[in-house]
Amino acid sequence: MDLLSQLMEHFSIRTGVFHSGRLCGISSFKDRSINQGHLHVLNAGHLKLVNGEGKAQLFTQPCVIYLPSSAPHTIEAVGEGVELVCANVEYRAGKMNPLLSALPELIVIPFESAPSLTSVVDMLFTESDSVSVGQQFLMDTLSDTLMALIFRYLIEAQKIERGLFSALAHPRLEPVVSAVHQLPARHFQIAEMAALAAMSRSQFSETFKQSVGETPGEYVQKWRISVAQSLLLQSKPLNWVADEVGYSSYSGFARAFQQVCGVSPRQWLQDRAG
Repeated sequence: MDLLSQLMEHFSIRTGVFHSGRLCGISSFKDRSINQGHLHVLNAGHLKLVNGEGKAQLFTQPCVIYLPSSAPHTIEAVGEGVELVCANVEYRAGKMNPLLSALPELIVIPFESAPSLTSVVDMLFTESDSVSVGQQFLMDTLSDTLMALIFRYLIEAQKIERGLFSALAHPRLEPVVSAVHQLPARHFQIAEMAALAAMSRSQFSETFKQSVGETPGEYVQKWRISVAQSLLLQSKPLNWVADEVGYSSYSGFARAFQQVCGVSPRQWLQDRAG
């Protein structure tokens, strides 16, 4: 399985369509959720989006509007004939996710610049126009597929300049991040990662920091803790999780977890439960 597929599955990124069809008036999205984003797919008409600071943007052509962090905003139909599908994007394993960490607050992808999205979008709106058995399931599945295509587009078009998207688009760094993500329990040394990238240690460290925005060691540690979070949410035992992500003792795992998250694994789980 390729890395993007693994990450989508590992972090259980799922969508839920809550509006489809004509939009009339104003819809507000005020509460910022730590585990949710929003997706608006404009198929026809003119749509105004106003962010939490009052800055307005007008969209006059079919496009995908993705707010990864569920930033407060309003959307308003400008005139008639606004056709829109809206979905919540749920990050079920939490947001400490390398797919999300480097994304801006707002991503806009016009259909004309990303033809790979159009077939799924067409199916989404065709389904929204009908009332038939399984409609909600099919629309949610199509919007899940659209999210995967959005991430693929951002990688292939090199639209994100830092973070995992940038590393996946870099021919020398892609083998490194793929290996790190596939083997979270392995203690990768700089020399080993540099060899995978076919670079000297200094060249690799500099290139990685410039492309990803953090050192290789910092990135590896955050990835291991993010995997641990996903496993903890599956009710796996703490000691088993520590071993699964490469820590020989719970105390070492707890120190690393505290360093990355600011709280202990037990406190993190309690906060999630509350």
